[in-house]
Amino acid sequence: MQTDSKITIVGIGGVGGYLSGMLCRTFSQVTLIARGERGKSIEKGGVILHSEYNGEIHAVPHRVVHSAEEIREIQDIIFLCVKNYSLEDVCRDLRHCVDAHTIIVPVMNGADTGKRTKAFLGKGRVSDCVIYITSFLNPDFSVTQLGQYARLVLGSKEDAEAAREAGKYLAAAGIDCEVYEDADQAVWEKYIFNCAYNVETAYYNANVEDLQTDEKRREELRTLLGEACSVAAAKHIHIRENYQEEEYERFLHLSEGSTSSLKRDMEAGKTSEIETFGGYLVEEAQRLNIPIPLSEKIYRELRCREFLNGVKRKIEKKLEETRKEIEEGRQDIAGMHEYYWENRAEMDQYGYEDYDNQQALLRSVNANQEKQKQEHRYRKMLDSPFFGRVDFTYEGEERPESFYIGIGNFAERTGAVPLIYDWRAPVASLFYDFDQGKAYYDAPSGRLEGEIISKWQYKIRGGKMIYAFESDMKIDDEILKEELGSNGDVKLKNIIRTIQREQNAIIRNTKDKILAIQGTAGSGKTSVALHRIAYLLYHDRKHLKSSNILILSPNSVFADYIAHILPELGEEAIQELNFDLFAYRELQDVVSDCEDRYDDIEKRMQKNVCQARHREKQSREFLGMAEGFLAELEERLVNLKAVSFRGIEKTEQEMIRLFYFKFQNVPLLSRADAIMEALIDEYETLYNRNISEEDLEEIRKKFSQMYVTKDLYVIYNWLMEESGYPLLPKVPYEKRKLEYEDVFPMLYLKYRLYGAKSQKTIRHLVIDEMQDYSYLQYVILDMLFACPMTILGDRAQTLDDKTRDVLTFLPQIFGKKIRRIEMKKSYRNTSEIAQYAAALYKEQNMDVEIFRRHGKPVEEKAFSTLLEAVREIRKNVKTGPDGYETAAVLTATQEEAEAVCRCLKEEGQEAFCIDRDSSTFRRGLSVTTFYLAKGLEFDQVFGIRPEKGNIFSAQADYITATRAMHELYMYRICGDGKEEE
Repeated sequence: MQTDSKITIVGIGGVGGYLSGMLCRTFSQVTLIARGERGKSIEKGGVILHSEYNGEIHAVPHRVVHSAEEIREIQDIIFLCVKNYSLEDVCRDLRHCVDAHTIIVPVMNGADTGKRTKAFLGKGRVSDCVIYITSFLNPDFSVTQLGQYARLVLGSKEDAEAAREAGKYLAAAGIDCEVYEDADQAVWEKYIFNCAYNVETAYYNANVEDLQTDEKRREELRTLLGEACSVAAAKHIHIRENYQEEEYERFLHLSEGSTSSLKRDMEAGKTSEIETFGGYLVEEAQRLNIPIPLSEKIYRELRCREFLNGVKRKIEKKLEETRKEIEEGRQDIAGMHEYYWENRAEMDQYGYEDYDNQQALLRSVNANQEKQKQEHRYRKMLDSPFFGRVDFTYEGEERPESFYIGIGNFAERTGAVPLIYDWRAPVASLFYDFDQGKAYYDAPSGRLEGEIISKWQYKIRGGKMIYAFESDMKIDDEILKEELGSNGDVKLKNIIRTIQREQNAIIRNTKDKILAIQGTAGSGKTSVALHRIAYLLYHDRKHLKSSNILILSPNSVFADYIAHILPELGEEAIQELNFDLFAYRELQDVVSDCEDRYDDIEKRMQKNVCQARHREKQSREFLGMAEGFLAELEERLVNLKAVSFRGIEKTEQEMIRLFYFKFQNVPLLSRADAIMEALIDEYETLYNRNISEEDLEEIRKKFSQMYVTKDLYVIYNWLMEESGYPLLPKVPYEKRKLEYEDVFPMLYLKYRLYGAKSQKTIRHLVIDEMQDYSYLQYVILDMLFACPMTILGDRAQTLDDKTRDVLTFLPQIFGKKIRRIEMKKSYRNTSEIAQYAAALYKEQNMDVEIFRRHGKPVEEKAFSTLLEAVREIRKNVKTGPDGYETAAVLTATQEEAEAVCRCLKEEGQEAFCIDRDSSTFRRGLSVTTFYLAKGLEFDQVFGIRPEKGNIFSAQADYITATRAMHELYMYRICGDGKEEE
């Protein structure tokens, strides 16, 4: 050893700074590797060390380099003072500075740093090392060392001479050190304490006094010490007698404010040494078959927190890049606008330049809009990047791979392996479909099999970990209970965190063209259908877009309630349509107005009578009568005559041939128009000119005379007459209003006589509340839509005096391509509410499985006046900042709902009345009818019924009960219902 020995120190922090100050005083050829501002500071002013043990030291190194590449010479000794996670990279960078004689001393945390250093370098002489010191780097890059100690222990079983030589360097610089043949005991005695102290302070994000004053945490630290000692014992590492108690006592006497580097790094969101203090210990324990449950539990959660911090940093970086690209895009668009308007007058006369500029502008606008969607997705991911993880070992592999599952894919760059996988990705099915043990998933390349080692579920809000549970601890139901037990929202919740196995099978079904789901109230069928749409969009982006999907919803409030789900899942909103409104629009050329389902329900409740005629007109038997009528209609309706126009003659025989043979497949009332179009084509071809408007009007009159009438209203009355039903009133168009029982029969007749325009742009149809659609309505839907369908509903919630199980006749309409699925498990209500609702429908023999979540018993009361009931509602309603999000008073009729709403407001209770014209679902107390509340859910529900029921009473009570998530109150008005004077 000489004073000009070549020495390199990597990592000029608290430890590396102390060694640098001491070594630079003695040796002339010390190289420090320091980057950025720290390197510049040392280059300018040297190393400044404030040492309570050694005094004030100012030393100047031989040189400061920013990377190992700048070092050209083989070094005599190298001190590695870096974090463990940097060790491999540092060794790779230094390899060219090391030969067989170079001594390497890793002055680092951990129990295996010497072994890893030798493996990474592949050459050189390595000595294990432990340092006992309290030191830190100051903001001005000087180093402070506290206390009257700063000591190193060196040793190497494989190369004792290397340890001795390293000790001489340190001793020459005045650094206290001890050299042993074997440093394992010293290494592990320090490592064991660090395993306990570092991980517990990081786990609780606490300083030492927060652990010292909490009995549970003190005992946990004692347990962590014991678990680490058991691993050391299994490795045959000698630990001094009474070590565990002595270290526990040392912990109890650590000064207030002390904490660990692991806690500081994780709190700051930096990369940490969790693999050093937890990962290595857990891995060794598993290899040696030593149980360390607490250490393993804390390590798994801290590892996830670190992954969360790392992912958040990467998302924030992507977010910043995207925002920059959006701003650049805006500037480009503004520049293109400016160029266009400045140069428009000079563009070529044929419009090519104008077109090219407009197209370029459109592409830029579209690209920027996509960037804005991406920016929104990144912002959403920052709040909760993932909710699950699966550790899966592929068949034939030894080490598991971790797959984090979130609302969308996230990778650092295009084409890179995702850090987070979309919940719809093939690998995510492991999370939803399997527990620990043998498992598989179907990838594009085929089925991949293996074993799930562990499965984790997380709740992250605002970028912070709320909880983490391992699924093999049987907490799936607990997480579901927490989600279901939380307050309702003004929007339907997405369920990606809690999708159940039977729900996932429906969501990921791509084989069946038509999926019909009979789901009990609260089974999540609407959520499942919407998540299925999101899944289909994700897996078939080439052929399926949001604009190709249509959902038939019962009303505008329900449509608003579910509208956000797909955008929340990363997809654009889909089209929504009310089938009654669609029918009204289709019949506007026949009648001025139509009743809808809600008119019919109100009318039937008011009259308190069953509508057998309505049911008959929607039946398969009625369609048979209608088809018989249509078969004979031609003879009664058609009056063919010869036609002549501007030299073109069509005899009566020719008209018969055209009408009954050539155009026989054209619907009856459109057939004359088809012949007319053929005649016009013939005229325009013969005379090489377009037909004039006057001539067109003349020829239309001639062809319209081919029918006795084209008035569908009149023809429908012929059908009613032949079928034995009362006729519609003979009134002018402006007074024609169809009762609901006639709306869809007339629409069917129109489509059969004029043809139905196939909705080819719709490539997937969702039909909610399927039980409320009749046989005839499904036949009409089959005429309009040839696409795949998701059909869902609950027969127990039929808006009729009898339940309707559409699954008994849907196969007759759609054929064998329909797949029937039942969802029997109810998740929405507490057990008390679910049991109450099931009792209301005992005669239906409903086979319902109730998810066990207990709450307040259902409250039933009777009142003599509405005012008394309203005052009781005021007493029990709990909406507001500290209460529930949503509550509802549900009545039978709209008139009753309006009366309740008025009474509530008179009593000073804020309430919002939902009627058929409402379009939004609001927070707070809503008042509406049972039939408008279908599909919605509320934290609290108050059902109000008059003593005298109606034909819908059973359905009204059942639907009311099943809307309640947490509390249900069923009130009867037993008097005349009038308020007291």
